[in-house]
Amino acid sequence: MKYSYAFTKLYVASIVGGLCMRYTIPSDTDIFGSVIGYLYNSLILHTESSIIGTFNLNDYLLTLMVLPIILGPLIYSVVIGKWGLATFILGFMAGYYMLLAIRSEFSIPTLIVAVGFLSFGSMATLYARTR
Repeated sequence: MKYSYAFTKLYVASIVGGLCMRYTIPSDTDIFGSVIGYLYNSLILHTESSIIGTFNLNDYLLTLMVLPIILGPLIYSVVIGKWGLATFILGFMAGYYMLLAIRSEFSIPTLIVAVGFLSFGSMATLYARTR
């Protein structure tokens, strides 16, 4: 079966999924930064910490509603194979960090990370389409 256009559709869907996920998470929370900080504090500094400082389920209900929408393209990317999974992850991270860089306050380093994910995702998608 030929999946050439499926990679492009998957890439666009994962970018939209990343945008939606970042939009629904409260603006003062960065999930990936929080997880990295938690692992650093736990493993390196050996201090007690939490992933999300003040957890209120009402803040994350909309995020839990968006999660099944993102799981559809994720399952499809696993079916396509390793390049589908790479396309999904890079697109999701590009959308997530793109909205993170622009939404709360403009941040050049976060925008550079978003553009990097966007360009690597585009290259992975083009490579996967030509295979």
